[in-house]
Amino acid sequence: MSNVGSIRPRVDSWVAAVHVSEEDFTPLGAAVVVDRRRVLTCAHVIQAEGVVRETLWVAFPKAADGSNERRRVDAVVLPDA
Repeated sequence: MSNVGSIRPRVDSWVAAVHVSEEDFTPLGAAVVVDRRRVLTCAHVIQAEGVVRETLWVAFPKAADGSNERRRVDAVVLPDA
């Protein structure tokens, strides 16, 4: 087995965490930053018993600036079933 190096990305600022409130500590799940206004996550992260949660927040724990800022989610778009 050769030790060619890690296949991990060098920068992981594309990682986001979905929270139920601005202050809660434990995230509901992870998300991927798509662009400055959108993240992508799984439906089970944003839903409770099949219903989209009323309030969601997104944090960026690995952002390059090191801020702990959270953003409130304005809209949730689900795929057509």
